[in-house]
Amino acid sequence: MIFFPLFLSVYVYILFANLIGLFPFSFTVTTYISQTFTLAFSLIIGLVLFGLRHAKYKFGAIFVPGGVPALLVYFLVLIEVASFLIRPFSLAIRLFANMLAGHTLLAIISGFVLYMTATKY
Repeated sequence: MIFFPLFLSVYVYILFANLIGLFPFSFTVTTYISQTFTLAFSLIIGLVLFGLRHAKYKFGAIFVPGGVPALLVYFLVLIEVASFLIRPFSLAIRLFANMLAGHTLLAIISGFVLYMTATKY
């Protein structure tokens, strides 16, 4: 429950930012990849700082799975840290792609409807 206000505020921000894009002559800010990158990076940095503040040195344990032989720990930590750092990129690109695909689909469908209503058989 400690992260509920954070997730709620991000949800409401994305919701209203996308609803504003439904009005004529307006745009949706989440169709810009810089906006989604900023949102993803600020959230991941905040969560890392929160984890470091509350878990101190135990925060690094999330990068080491349990029951791993000592020889593989260094390789697994490298892989886990890389995947942890790449996660904001994938989240930002996924949100950007979903919004762009939705807007493109709406543009295609609305263009098709206009074409079909303007065409005389």
